[in-house]
Amino acid sequence: MSVREEFITKRLIHPLQQGRQDCHEIFKESHQELTSKGGEWLNTISNSCSVVATLVAGVSFATTATAEGGIKEDSSKLTFKRHPGFLLYAVSSLIALVFSVTSMVTFLAILTARRKMGDFERRLPRKLFLALTCLFISIGAMLVCFCGSHFFLLKDVL
Repeated sequence: MSVREEFITKRLIHPLQQGRQDCHEIFKESHQELTSKGGEWLNTISNSCSVVATLVAGVSFATTATAEGGIKEDSSKLTFKRHPGFLLYAVSSLIALVFSVTSMVTFLAILTARRKMGDFERRLPRKLFLALTCLFISIGAMLVCFCGSHFFLLKDVL
């Protein structure tokens, strides 16, 4: 029997045969409190950020649904369709809407997810990273949208 086989036999197989806990069971037992605190922290972060994502989605929907400058009465075309800031305004408001809704859905998935030990290894951190990334992109796109709308307000000055 080699040294490796002897080590595996003594350390891993014999405790299971003798009714003692193996290393995974000991780890689960000793980190139970950390798992519950991590779950509470995820709930707090997800609740706060989902409120922000909902607000960004509401503002983004309002800017996407309304045409800046209105519509010409005689031709039913957009007033600022040819303005260079209009494309910036339209695209950034749509990006903000899509990413904020994605962020909301991902935060809801985190809130409703199970909280087992293995979920904290990859699944929940990836969801949190995706949700926060989408939230930050939507906030940035909303700011670009507002800057684009100020081009319309300040068109005579610029």
